[in-house]
Amino acid sequence: MTENEFRVYLDAPSVDEFNTLRELIGWGSIDSEMAHMSLDNSLFHVTIKNNTQLVAMGRIVGDGAMYF
Repeated sequence: MTENEFRVYLDAPSVDEFNTLRELIGWGSIDSEMAHMSLDNSLFHVTIKNNTQLVAMGRIVGDGAMYF
């Protein structure tokens, strides 16, 4: 049995990881191109992985001027 090892990273998940996490929490997957554009246009990312599996993420999105 392996131990859980949670680590925090300041980077974006891959498109596949993003879509898998979305499906697991009930948001459904989105088109890969849309996911890629969405992740690329985010201002900041944080991911949490248990060993190598993405278990949580956060990101800051905004218009770059007034809203975040």
